Amino acid sequence: MAELLRKGLEDQHYCVTLAYTGTDGLQVAGKSDFSAIVLDVILPGINGYTVAQRLRSTGNNTPILMLTAMDALDEVVCGLDAGAEDYMTKPFSFLELLARLRALVRRTAKPPRSEEHTS
Repeated sequence: MAELLRKGLEDQHYCVTLAYTGTDGLQVAGKSDFSAIVLDVILPGINGYTVAQRLRSTGNNTPILMLTAMDALDEVVCGLDAGAEDYMTKPFSFLELLARLRALVRRTAKPPRSEEHTS
């Protein structure tokens, strides 16, 4: 699934970095500046809820979209309370995922710096 998602996002001109475990995800997220993070709950080692909590506790404010098969209401609430801005369940529409990623990036984009002009 991760490889298919990577391919689809790259086809839409996104730059994608994959991490296959929660520990790897924490390390990668701590070393790079990303526009958004797509995070599954079920990961080897550290689960996605813990990854989100740890990222937030270290001051990492990169928007997180949880994309997971965990679809019970308490799971959704847990993901959002852990620090995710959005939560999608599998199966999902790739077009909806793209729209949600665009919305996340738009909401969290830093405004461009205005140039000072002298007359």
